[in-house]
Amino acid sequence: MNIDEIKRLARRAPRLAQAKKLDASFLAGGITNQNYRVDADGESFVLRVPGENTELLGIDRQHELHNHRVAAAAGVAPGVVDWIEPEGCLMTRFIGGQRIQAERLRAPEMIRRVVEALRPIHTGPAFLGVFSPFRTFERYLAIAKERKSPLPDNIAEIEKFKCEIERALYVSSPLAPCPIHADLLTENFLADGESVRILDWEYSGMGDIFFDMANFAAHHQFGNEEERILLEACFHECRQRDMARLRLMRIMSDLREAMWGVVQVRLSTIDFDFVGYSKQFFERMMVQATDQQYPNWLKSAAEGE
Repeated sequence: MNIDEIKRLARRAPRLAQAKKLDASFLAGGITNQNYRVDADGESFVLRVPGENTELLGIDRQHELHNHRVAAAAGVAPGVVDWIEPEGCLMTRFIGGQRIQAERLRAPEMIRRVVEALRPIHTGPAFLGVFSPFRTFERYLAIAKERKSPLPDNIAEIEKFKCEIERALYVSSPLAPCPIHADLLTENFLADGESVRILDWEYSGMGDIFFDMANFAAHHQFGNEEERILLEACFHECRQRDMARLRLMRIMSDLREAMWGVVQVRLSTIDFDFVGYSKQFFERMMVQATDQQYPNWLKSAAEGE
């Protein structure tokens, strides 16, 4: 969409329908959707225009709207201003915070701040929808086969790892789901004064808290010490079983990301190297899944309390 089309779209939001002056500009960075800053009569907003076929990625826009509002009420997400149907365009308040660099997100103080930002989400009101990296893998694999997306030669071995990890995680302790964000990329964090704000709630739902922790750790390449700090911040201790669960979920986080790239090769119209993206994450997950400690992680994770 060009800027004039974005302006017309923005004016369909009741809040901006009568704006005397309205400008819009493209915000770079999105690889699923397109985002625009909208300035109207002295106020600033972000208008998110969904990418094509995003429902096939497991995104339910009504669930996203509800979950984003819950997160905004908790002071974690930007406030929702309007929702434009039938396109499912979300308009939120523009936050003039600073992007947080990946290196800074690995710092002990920042790890603790992120955990504290997520705590009212993980312990708060239920989200709509369900997020599981295991079911996501299965859905993406079916789409990839149907649309003939490029899959790695060892996809059968990868599927075996997925099954082993799910069995180990839940064999002795069935999942007790809580609200999770499920997409803790660097680009989704903003420093707003003393607060950490979290953007982009389109994959959120009820799920395993360990996926949020592992997703955060995986995207920011945490080492042993950062993982320890993360678990202590979240659970007030660092148990061997929890570390094993974190490591296994890091494999699933990278696998989810790899398979997301695979299906986007066929679904997305955005100019982005999805083949290279998926290859990077397949390689990362295989390094972890073939680690000599992998059998020990499975064993520790499967042990009861």
